[in-house]
Amino acid sequence: MTDSTGSASIDIRELFDRIRFATEHPVRDLRECVDRSEESAPVLVDVLEAELAHGFRSDDDLAVPYAMLLLAQMRHRPAYPVLSGLARHPQAEEFLGELLTEAMGRCLAACWDGNVSSLRDLVEDASLDENPRGQGVVALVCLAVAGERARETVLADIKGLLREALRTESSEIASACVIGLWDLFPDAEAEQLVREVYAKGLVDDEVLPLADLDEVLQEGFEAVWGESALERMCSLRVDAEEDSRWWSCWGEDEDEDGNWVPPEPLEQLKSEKVGRNDPCPCASGKKYKKCCGKDV
Repeated sequence: MTDSTGSASIDIRELFDRIRFATEHPVRDLRECVDRSEESAPVLVDVLEAELAHGFRSDDDLAVPYAMLLLAQMRHRPAYPVLSGLARHPQAEEFLGELLTEAMGRCLAACWDGNVSSLRDLVEDASLDENPRGQGVVALVCLAVAGERARETVLADIKGLLREALRTESSEIASACVIGLWDLFPDAEAEQLVREVYAKGLVDDEVLPLADLDEVLQEGFEAVWGESALERMCSLRVDAEEDSRWWSCWGEDEDEDGNWVPPEPLEQLKSEKVGRNDPCPCASGKKYKKCCGKDV
């Protein structure tokens, strides 16, 4: 096989093996994999299915997180069922680590096949942990912000999920829906449901302050919706290279214990000039109030 220059190109499986077992950030290999998306997408789906069937192997094998990111970057819709399976996998957290909450929802939305009930079912599945369930709500929000589904339709979905949370007294569903509503901007009915779940003690006010609701309402729909449109974590923007740059395995930005440290300067993170709804200076893609500003 040759590339556009006439040079011999590496087999896709061999290319992905270099990516999954890389010892340094595999920028060039990731770019080539994306450039050859028609060849690589089916291979990535096969690899992901095989890994999920086998179960978690080792932190040194990055097949699952990279396959997920690459398929989402390619917007490969046939991958949606296997990504949905990954979200429900009992070892999802072992496979993905922090990427479960940083990118799972975006990836589901990027490859979404049009079956909205699958996302609602993910959120309502009481057999799952809180994080994957919350990613179903993130995916719904991303689809609305991206214009893949009408905001009003997604708002109705989340209000339905909140009613279910009140019925089942599920703090997991309630918390995920509250976070989603901050980005969608709640209507009067959603606001009432939010106040009900707080009154019932289903959401921890210290973790997700109810005062944020009043702040959101004060900003108004246009401002909140405009901010959500610019927020990477509410988008379908997935970039395997950028989304993996911060991983601790690459050794850049680690402390003595090997934990990831956000880019400096710390002065900027604590500066009053950073608004709570501004993009976080650490470049995580989140709003300041949902990232480094949580404890400020």
